[in-house]
Amino acid sequence: MNRDWILVRGGTAEAIRAAVVGHSKVAAPVVPAEFRVQVYRLGGGDHAVRADPPLPPYTFANLINWLDDPDETGAASAVGWLTSPGSGTRYFLAPKVANAGGDTLVGLGDDGERVEVFLPDCSLTVARKRFTPADEPSVDFSQLEPAEEFVVVADADRDFGNPDFVPG
Repeated sequence: MNRDWILVRGGTAEAIRAAVVGHSKVAAPVVPAEFRVQVYRLGGGDHAVRADPPLPPYTFANLINWLDDPDETGAASAVGWLTSPGSGTRYFLAPKVANAGGDTLVGLGDDGERVEVFLPDCSLTVARKRFTPADEPSVDFSQLEPAEEFVVVADADRDFGNPDFVPG
């Protein structure tokens, strides 16, 4: 299984890099931490975005929404796969309304539970509405060279943003 990553359909690696860097400057971190971000070209106009260490769930979830905005990246869409640090559940996550810059993601855990993620605080709740998740593509990142690699600073404050990415 791959660690957390975001699939961006469309755009360019350079535009995605600019968007990730721009996103990292939206708010000053309370507990600053550095993350090495890699953008990979996957073919067919698709890109993958990963970070080492993995981004905190709050930052990761909000970044999916940010990269889904065609004004930021020129992309057609962005979705992601995140493993909850608290439960180990692997989630597919996507904007509730594509390309709209909304405040909610929808998701499906590998345990079958549908969820919504309210982005302002990364709260996770059980969802009622059905949707069709994307299957996680099989990507062997060890065989790929990043098209872009850079460092961003994000907030690692465990007192905010549902750091364990669990319902409640």
